[in-house]
Amino acid sequence: VRVDCGGSNTICQIGRQTGTAYPTPAQVQSSGFYTSAAAGRQHACALGWADSLAYCWGNDSLAQSGRYDNPPQPIQLPSAVTASAKYVGIAAGYAHSCALDASGAAWCWGHDQLGQLGTGQVALVPYAEPQAVTGGFTFTALVPGDDHTCGLTPAGVALCWGATGDGQTGTGASGGNQYEPAPATVLGGLTFTALVAGATHTCGLTAQGLAYCWGANEAGQLGQAGGARSTPGLVDGQS
Repeated sequence: VRVDCGGSNTICQIGRQTGTAYPTPAQVQSSGFYTSAAAGRQHACALGWADSLAYCWGNDSLAQSGRYDNPPQPIQLPSAVTASAKYVGIAAGYAHSCALDASGAAWCWGHDQLGQLGTGQVALVPYAEPQAVTGGFTFTALVPGDDHTCGLTPAGVALCWGATGDGQTGTGASGGNQYEPAPATVLGGLTFTALVAGATHTCGLTAQGLAYCWGANEAGQLGQAGGARSTPGLVDGQS
């Protein structure tokens, strides 16, 4: 399938060489077709139909598009993150991106000052080359927020890593510039069938159709009364 994008194109995040905004979707300028796509804050990525490579375009100031020129430049058209690594899933956050390979292993690249790549440590210099998420976990899905990432295992266990100042990793840690540099289990003993992540909060859906959320709540994004939560809380109005 082809990928169409719309909206601001100030930094080539639409995948068109012109900086003109697109109020209606326009096809990403490339000769290839893709199996899936993901949009970050000012960049986007997609998986190639013919080669299963990860292609990204747009903002690359923190290597989130996988190239990190010196000095960093926006990537105008889809560019392969690596020439050989093949993936089956792709996801994009604020300034980092992640992908799943055929074995279910997770790989991430871009900004890592808060552990959002899940390598077990933080890095002051962004990674343009995909880094293996530590722990040897197998995932079925990855959902990045602004500076955190969560993954769902085949057993439905949610693991999160990265920034957790607002409790968005669900691991019980919150406050200040706290972070989880490696995948940590979301507390509460819940299993999920799906996860979604916002900028600083995360939600999961159980097999019973119940929604739980954790993280920042200054605008009511958790669907429950009160402030931020560092562990999952049931969205109000469910029985």
